[in-house]
Amino acid sequence: MTTIAALEESLGSEAVSLAETAKEHTITTAAEKEVAGGYLREIKQFIAEIESDVTPLVKEAKAHHSALVAFRKKHLEPLQTAEKYLKEELLGFTTAEEIRYEEERTIRESEAETFNAALVEAGAPPMEPPVVFTTQPHKVEGVSVRRSEHAVVTDLSAFLKALTTQEAWHDAIKVDGVKLTRLVKTFGPIEGVELQEKRVVSARIKGG
Repeated sequence: MTTIAALEESLGSEAVSLAETAKEHTITTAAEKEVAGGYLREIKQFIAEIESDVTPLVKEAKAHHSALVAFRKKHLEPLQTAEKYLKEELLGFTTAEEIRYEEERTIRESEAETFNAALVEAGAPPMEPPVVFTTQPHKVEGVSVRRSEHAVVTDLSAFLKALTTQEAWHDAIKVDGVKLTRLVKTFGPIEGVELQEKRVVSARIKGG
């Protein structure tokens, strides 16, 4: 099997040298433009050779990679499904425990206040508020519930309207250029968006 070292020896150094030379070439005359075209053809030739030599190796590597991914998926998915299920169960039970705890604490504090009010009404001195004992949510070793917050767009139209006057929020937006281009070509221009031309130079090699 061809190794990376063998590929480097046969193609790597020349490819790097050509790339460095080409990147330093400037075009100010017709002759220099012709030289640039020669560089382009050489580069295309090297690309074709690298693709020819490396593509079969990449396919072999992909096959091995696919087998490993399939193995991982086969054994991880059931475990991850079970993990998700248990986390949801634990979260649901813990939430119910916390609600029950708060309800119990509220009731006992209210009872203590009522008792003290009755003492005062009867002419007795009020007592120090008693320590309220409630059943704390059960803690499981190695398991904890973390709380975090994340923003969710619930009204896209309102959000987009707000963006027009609050530029600081623009950093939260990522535009899909491919989809945007397709929409403009399909439905025509929209305010704030224009279709710009992109020019690309191509080169051919002999026999290519």
